Amino acid sequence: MGHFYRHLYPQVYDWDNLLLAWRKARKGKRGQPPAALFEQNAGENLLALQADHLIRADIELASLRKALLLCLQLELLTPNQYRHASEMTAEVGRLLGAWRKPPS
Repeated sequence: MGHFYRHLYPQVYDWDNLLLAWRKARKGKRGQPPAALFEQNAGENLLALQADHLIRADIELASLRKALLLCLQLELLTPNQYRHASEMTAEVGRLLGAWRKPPS
């Protein structure tokens, strides 16, 4: 059985974590043209990367919702199992929505 990680996604897209990953990745590459080009607009590029991760997570969540509905229709899940999974995916959707909102 696989591992279960709590609160992993916020750590992946967290701004400080993205900066740390970028700093580690650029070691030894600062003189190379692709790295220099990325570094010129590092802030904008990291923000775009962060937004891209959230959009992809939202798309994957929509796919999961469709798969759950299909499982219910094929009677692979009981109505109670489907309701529980739907409540959990709705909570993840609310979190994604909050993370995607620009800071006010």
